[in-house]
Amino acid sequence: MNFFGRRSQPAATPKPAAPSSYAGNGGGGGGGGGGVNSAVGNIKQTISNMTKRQELLEKKMLVEQKKALELKKKGNKKGALLCLKKKKMYEKEVDKIVASVFNLEQQAATLESSQTTADIINTQKEFKNAMKKMQAQVNVDNVADLQDDIQEQMQIQEEVSEILGQSAALDDEDELEDELNELMMEDEEEELLADVTGLTVDSMPSNTIQTATSLPSAPVGTVETEPKTAVTEDEDDIALRELQAEMAM
Repeated sequence: MNFFGRRSQPAATPKPAAPSSYAGNGGGGGGGGGGVNSAVGNIKQTISNMTKRQELLEKKMLVEQKKALELKKKGNKKGALLCLKKKKMYEKEVDKIVASVFNLEQQAATLESSQTTADIINTQKEFKNAMKKMQAQVNVDNVADLQDDIQEQMQIQEEVSEILGQSAALDDEDELEDELNELMMEDEEEELLADVTGLTVDSMPSNTIQTATSLPSAPVGTVETEPKTAVTEDEDDIALRELQAEMAM
């Protein structure tokens, strides 16, 4: 600190101090999380105490500086120089405190970083152990066999589906063919009925009309009849004759 316009010699940059051992707090072997937290807490508490000490010394430095000025004005040079010597002593002590606080803060940061690294390593170990347990339950050969079985079952299912699809297609074709035959029969019957109902007097031959309208008169008296002869008529001829008779009426 500079109270008289003269720059004080800067304190040498302290080398990072090695982290203090906290094996006793952490249970040995690098300590656990509790040991690290305890050590960091102690360091921070020490830094707080040293900071308060630094503030007190700086106040004393201001007091000695004021005394030196007052004594100088009164002509007491010897007393003024003595006050300056005390001020310099306090200033050196403040520089030591600043350096010590820096070292302690660096140690605390190192401990916290080490704890973070340890946490990461422990997490990775837990991951490794969990993976080992899971892999112990899974065998590579068993997995390969399982995949083969799955592929085989899928192929069987595809074959079954294909067979079922083919049989369904055949059944559909048979049903469609039967339905088509029925439609053709119905269409033929409709055409035949249309042909029959289309026969009118105008469409019949003239000789047929004359035959139907120019029948001879019924004979008067006794008509000798010839012996009846058995005549065999075809059913189609009978049906046609009946139809002609109905149309002639």
